[in-house]
Amino acid sequence: MNPSGPRAVVADVLSEFLEVAIHLILFVRGIYTPELFESTQKYGCPLKTARHPGLTAYIQQIVKSIRTELIKDTIHRIGVVTLNSEGKGIDRYVFEMSMFQSFEEGLIPSLELDAGNDLNRKGTGKGKGRAIDQDVDMDGMRGIDGNVQDRGSGNNDGDELLQQRSKAYRIRLLEQERQRRVQIAEDRPRFSGLMTLTTDVEALFRSILLKISVSRPDLPSSDSDNLSFTVVVETKSEGPGPEAKPDFPWSPISATVPNEQTKISVQPEAPSTHRKIIPIKTVDIAGVQLELYIESL
Repeated sequence: MNPSGPRAVVADVLSEFLEVAIHLILFVRGIYTPELFESTQKYGCPLKTARHPGLTAYIQQIVKSIRTELIKDTIHRIGVVTLNSEGKGIDRYVFEMSMFQSFEEGLIPSLELDAGNDLNRKGTGKGKGRAIDQDVDMDGMRGIDGNVQDRGSGNNDGDELLQQRSKAYRIRLLEQERQRRVQIAEDRPRFSGLMTLTTDVEALFRSILLKISVSRPDLPSSDSDNLSFTVVVETKSEGPGPEAKPDFPWSPISATVPNEQTKISVQPEAPSTHRKIIPIKTVDIAGVQLELYIESL
């Protein structure tokens, strides 16, 4: 797998966003005292991030493990769970995602469409398409088109042959431009320039963070000394889960253990009357759907 290909790029961007979001959730939920946080800014949005080195490193380790699974496309939900003094979940901020397959299927047609539009603009003199100038010989295209026009209608066989040659040449130019754009997209090490084909990602992330800032669940006030948190990853299918490191293990959750039941999502076949779901925000990022909601337990 290309380490800087589409999946890795999406994983980098979502991981960076999740790290920021986890910090903000911990502040909004009052898991730790306000003095532990400092004011920062990301995606043009004022934020609160933890400044304790140990907590910051812990969150970074969580996000690093999640990034690996995002690349594999194994993750269905990521939950930031608030725990009471007994270790029981009292609310969950859930990030649910549908990604990568639709993203990659949508990327190539988008690039092909852009390449075709640029090629057509060049031929008509309309639009802003200029990238084609650097890589294709439009003089050759004009020469073939000119021959077709100059021959007139007296030699239909010759006209048809030249038209076929013109069409084949145009198809070859389009394929060259498509390949060039795909290569640029895959080789670009960072996010800029890839998803801007379809959306303003920074604005979408900002809208989610602003929603988190004002979406604290309607729960009784709790002493932050008695609260803690955990991050739960729910995979699309049964498996080992995130890759565990000797110094950073992930533990499987058993739904048969009462306290651990509160850490996982509501199952459609066994809904709970004690849970209240609060929708927060749903966004589409280049075919990747990211939904945030709160489960008040």
